[in-house]
Amino acid sequence: MSERPDGQNPVSKLEPLDFRLLDDDGKTAIYQAMTVDYEHPRVPVYTVTVTIDSAVRREAGEQLQSFLGEMKAAFSLLREPPPDDDSQDDDSPDDEESFDIETQMGIELNLVSIKGLKDDELVGVSAIVETTIGPEGDTSGSDVAVEAAVRAAAPNYISPGGKDQYWWAFCNRRLDGEVIPSGGAGTMRQWKKDPGTNVSKGNPRTLKTVRQIIVRSPNGMAYAFGGTFKGPHAGPRPGRPC
Repeated sequence: MSERPDGQNPVSKLEPLDFRLLDDDGKTAIYQAMTVDYEHPRVPVYTVTVTIDSAVRREAGEQLQSFLGEMKAAFSLLREPPPDDDSQDDDSPDDEESFDIETQMGIELNLVSIKGLKDDELVGVSAIVETTIGPEGDTSGSDVAVEAAVRAAAPNYISPGGKDQYWWAFCNRRLDGEVIPSGGAGTMRQWKKDPGTNVSKGNPRTLKTVRQIIVRSPNGMAYAFGGTFKGPHAGPRPGRPC
């Protein structure tokens, strides 16, 4: 992973995430991990929030806890917010891929707060999150029958690691995202009709100024997701409704 525009390399700061269950209404389970950057004078507070089908928590709670426990992340402030890309404002809603809790796991990045920031002020944020995707955490990418076997055994159930991972920045803000595999292979896409761009070890890919990035790997992949976005945006902001 290359060094970010603020001169720091977040990979060197990766730390385990301590996820806590925020809510489970029987359909949707929401977990959140918080990290505080005490090295920065204004003390930013960041969160990673994972949203998943409650059925996964009921039927594979141990696997889910293991999956969450293996995630690591690091955040840093950029020198300035990423520029707006007005050319993307005319995206058709029909082309956007809505989050599907039955087949996907939502992973949300957010700058919750930062001391001394005005209500209408935005800053740039860089985030790196290490995780895995694929049945049972397999990252070899060598067994093409894995997905078929899993679905044949339990066609109505997908294990935590087997869910497609739907990355976005809170408030659905524009996101630049890079997928950097360290093992296995998969695809990344932004549109529901997009077949996806292949990614593998030594072959990272980037999508810029998009609203969501969906990562998929039928046979398993370990990877880092590197994203930049604007924040804070923990709630509606003056002139910028969520």
